[in-house]
Amino acid sequence: MCWSGILARTELPVGRDSVHDLAPVAGHGAGRPLGQRIRHGSRRGLVNHWLHPIREVYHRHELEAMPDERARLNRLCEMNVIRQVRNVASDIIARAAWARRQDLSIHGWLYSLAVGLIKDLGTTVRRPDEIGPLGG
Repeated sequence: MCWSGILARTELPVGRDSVHDLAPVAGHGAGRPLGQRIRHGSRRGLVNHWLHPIREVYHRHELEAMPDERARLNRLCEMNVIRQVRNVASDIIARAAWARRQDLSIHGWLYSLAVGLIKDLGTTVRRPDEIGPLGG
């Protein structure tokens, strides 16, 4: 989903103080086609717009140095979730909620397609001053 779509779905419930938890979630096990597209895919069109931030994470953290492709893609998913937690927490919607003293937590979760379990990445942000140390 594009960033503007996430913001549109977040603004109303957070603005009405009816949501207290947000969780960017990615799935482990998305497979090789995505990994190949991230490394070698076409850089044109809307798919490139969607993959560009993921490519940035991939190259910034030097994931190519990891010998196992599955481990590399799994780590990319984790790093992408961490980045999205930071993006959501840095946005005006979350900041306005915290300024109103609204109880809002943004969690980073990873869903494993192989085992069907959700893994908490330990990146929960509950206040603006918690955004910095996340990395990503």
